[in-house]
Amino acid sequence: MRAPPGAEIPEGAWVLIESSDEKSSNWSAELQKLGIASWAIHDSPALTPFVLMKTVVLGKRPSAVFFRYLNDYRSLPKTVARTLSEIGGLLICGFFSVRVFWICHNVDRETKRYHPALSEFRRQMFAKAAERIFVMDEGLVPFAKSVFPAHAAKIDFLCFGPPSMQRVSSVTETFLKEVLDFIDQRRCLALANGQRFLSFSCIGRPGDKYDHFRRARDLVREAGRLGFSVAGIVVGPFIAGKYDDGGEPFFGLDREPAILFRGDYIPLDEVDFLDSFDFMWRGYRDWSMSYTLYKAAAMRKPVLAIDTGFVGPAVRLYGLGAVVREDFSDLGPALASIERWDPSAADEFLKSHTWEQAALRMASAIHKSSGD
Repeated sequence: MRAPPGAEIPEGAWVLIESSDEKSSNWSAELQKLGIASWAIHDSPALTPFVLMKTVVLGKRPSAVFFRYLNDYRSLPKTVARTLSEIGGLLICGFFSVRVFWICHNVDRETKRYHPALSEFRRQMFAKAAERIFVMDEGLVPFAKSVFPAHAAKIDFLCFGPPSMQRVSSVTETFLKEVLDFIDQRRCLALANGQRFLSFSCIGRPGDKYDHFRRARDLVREAGRLGFSVAGIVVGPFIAGKYDDGGEPFFGLDREPAILFRGDYIPLDEVDFLDSFDFMWRGYRDWSMSYTLYKAAAMRKPVLAIDTGFVGPAVRLYGLGAVVREDFSDLGPALASIERWDPSAADEFLKSHTWEQAALRMASAIHKSSGD
């Protein structure tokens, strides 16, 4: 049971999961099928100790807490307050025998890390306090053991599952038509020039760890030198002045003819033009499992990934597309692999990575006594 805002705390045995989102919702739904009630915190994780104290006062404390994201803030005082809140939450768990698990979404570092020393202190604090440290793919386990060598025996793994493909699109028909027309025009131009044509999608929120926005223009240009015509749809809420490359705003994406670029928030989803693009373009610098791989697999689309962080190895491990070196020296073979990619690999991936399997691993940890 995942409680909506203001809902009553569950009766009987239950677990608390930090951060209410699509992932916690799906885990909770599967835990419910296994007879384990759960309650997700909808507000800031900084409120966790207050939620815990409320449950203690009401005599309904959870049997366990699954802590999750440890992002910090630009404001140092706010980050310090968050740290003190986390210390308070862990002390309450220890005093009232509430078991602690940490779902470590980002193995090497948090996505938002403005105060590295404090961020590392918090990560090590949770690594020490947790009975188990769950990373988000089995392939991340060896790396996690090298990051947390003192806690290697605690390392375990979960997974995500297929995302919902049902979508009530709010993108305007005008912009969607612009997307479809752009891809058609680039395809016709490529055919007229005798070039092999491929189109990609690159939609999301920019950030320091995301290389796909920074390297999208390089992809288009390098592909052109190899006789391919590659066109892309790049959409994300860019901030002028923040995402520049050599003084060129937006990494020059707005000046690339082969890219349809929109640097503000537009509710466009790949599902909206599923039949019109060939692959998803991704590059991440951190060691985390990207939910994008699940989405691509559900759409039966390959991913072309830059060989950095964990996404490149994950694409290679599960056959979810192709991987290209940072210098694009093997781009030709990578694009050829995209052309002949077998979507059965995506089907196999989704069979072995389900919300149910993740819930079973969570339930196993919950049922196992802390002394085992």
